[in-house]
Amino acid sequence: MSLVPGEPDLAEIVKAEREWVSQTLQEHGAILFRGFGICCAEDFSRVIMALGWDEFRYTGVAGADRIKLAERVYTASGIPLDTMITFHHEMAMMRNFPRRVLFSVSSQQQQAVRRRSFQATS
Repeated sequence: MSLVPGEPDLAEIVKAEREWVSQTLQEHGAILFRGFGICCAEDFSRVIMALGWDEFRYTGVAGADRIKLAERVYTASGIPLDTMITFHHEMAMMRNFPRRVLFSVSSQQQQAVRRRSFQATS
């Protein structure tokens, strides 16, 4: 299957193609959707809801607070960009963990990540 940016919105596509999405994830482990105009947390939330997957209730751990942006959409971290985060895996010791994790990165977030990566390596 080939998905073309500019066609019906991504939420409509994944809802119609849930089987393809699940099979492709099973086979490849990841899918990159690019150029579909996901411009805000609400747009990303619509895509997540369209997948029809059960929600994983993130309970959080100390120091890993998330900010809710939209239904089922949270920030990766509430920690300020100028704060160094050491390598970790906060869910490594949890008995219940998510089967899938979805990410969305905006242009503004990409710039912040580049700044943070530069700061972490300099």
